[in-house]
Amino acid sequence: MKTTRILALGMLVITLNATNVFAQGASTAASAAVSIKTANRALAKSVRRTLGRTKGLDPTRIYVKASNGVVTLSGNLRTQAQIDLAASAASAVAGVVSVSNRITIFNEGDN
Repeated sequence: MKTTRILALGMLVITLNATNVFAQGASTAASAAVSIKTANRALAKSVRRTLGRTKGLDPTRIYVKASNGVVTLSGNLRTQAQIDLAASAASAVAGVVSVSNRITIFNEGDN
């Protein structure tokens, strides 16, 4: 009977330790996901700020998304030169690994 209690207690301790380790792993993963999301937002904000400070560029119709250093630009501008300027300015921001430029030329029918 004493051996059964000791084994049961040992199994309980092992189960509790395993549960604690699993909970810490899940917490660490969630923390890392929040950290990545925060970094992506900060990078997108830096790119938007740079676009806003770039002479000859009207960034009001440019949308910026960042994911692990990859920046996606979308929206529309009036000329191809502005589109190229936006991509160039975005690629110069620290932390940008690559730029996916999906900006199109503005048509008068677009609002």
